[in-house]
Formats: sequence, C-alpha cells, structure tokens
Amino acid sequence: MAITYTPFFAAISSYNADGSQEQSPAFLATFGFYAVCMTTLSFIFLICSLRTNAVYVTVFASGAIGFGLFSGAAWNIAGGNDTVGKHLIVVPVGDLSTMIKGMSDVERNIQQRTE
Repeated sequence: MAITYTPFFAAISSYNADGSQEQSPAFLATFGFYAVCMTTLSFIFLICSLRTNAVYVTVFASGAIGFGLFSGAAWNIAGGNDTVGKHLIVVPVGDLSTMIKGMSDVERNIQQRTE
C-alpha cells in the first residue's frame, strides 16, 4: 500500500494535470476500491485463521477493520466530506514520541546547552 505513494511509480501524479503528488478526489475514489479488495482478502484470511491461532486472528481482524476504515475515509474525502474522512483514519496508537526523544532532539539539546 505504501508503494502507491512513492513518486517514482506516479500513481498519484497520473491523476493530476500538473503531475503533482497532491491526492485528488479521483485518486482517492479509485484507491478506496483497492482498500475494499484488501478488506475482503483480510476477512477471508481471518475466516481461514480461526482454527490456527489467536495471533493470526488478531492480525487479520485488525487488517480487515483498518482497510475498511481506510476505504470509508478515502471515499468520504473524495466526496468532499473532509471532517468525517479525517476522523476515520485517526487511530490512537499510543504515540511515544513525546516521552522518548529521537537522536536529533538529543543532539539539538546538547548543542543548545554548549552554546
């Protein structure tokens, strides 16, 4: 899914007349169908994994829910309903970036202290 956003493959820019990487409504509307296919595939894998183990069930259930939410968000944003679309893709994942600083932040703090 991430390779779609790589500029080299021009998946997004081919939907724009100026060739920019801006996500157009036409791109989002068609990309929503990709997410529906992935939702269906994840759901099939979920059904098949029910007799395997709990990890696979969790992974495929999460995938089916995530892809389903993404397709709904893509179609809402493509239809001009930005507020609903943006709320569908915000998932609380427990961001630790405020608690554990990156190396660039640590180096910047050290540099500011030495000046």
